Amino acid sequence: MKLLSLHLRARGAALPSVVLGVAALTGWWVAVVGAVALLGSTLGGADASLERTTAVPWRWWRLTHVLVASVLLAPTGATGVGLLGLALVAAVFLGSERAWIPVVAYAVPALTTELPLWPAPEVAAVVWVVGAVLYSRPFSIT
Repeated sequence: MKLLSLHLRARGAALPSVVLGVAALTGWWVAVVGAVALLGSTLGGADASLERTTAVPWRWWRLTHVLVASVLLAPTGATGVGLLGLALVAAVFLGSERAWIPVVAYAVPALTTELPLWPAPEVAAVVWVVGAVLYSRPFSIT
């Protein structure tokens, strides 16, 4: 448990965890988008070169990080889980400091026009699975 708390503190995940919890319980879509955007910054450490050279098996810590966030977002349904998958893909290709950009760019137009974010829940699930697999891989750049 101490290792998990140290991991969350090193990633700066306290505020995103609280916002995720509030968003999941209330179902406010703006809060869900904000929580996932905040979570994007926790998907990488402070020093990318240090993470690449460490002896710790980051793959399992990364997967645990994603699963905890997914459980917190589960009450929001496909919207929250799909946005988390989008943030995971963005963290792999853009870096964790810019993982919020695709989430906001995708969600804000849909929310302002009151259109559904995902054509079907299965699409959101596929995005989450792709994001989780890419993010937990040892060759990830974050």
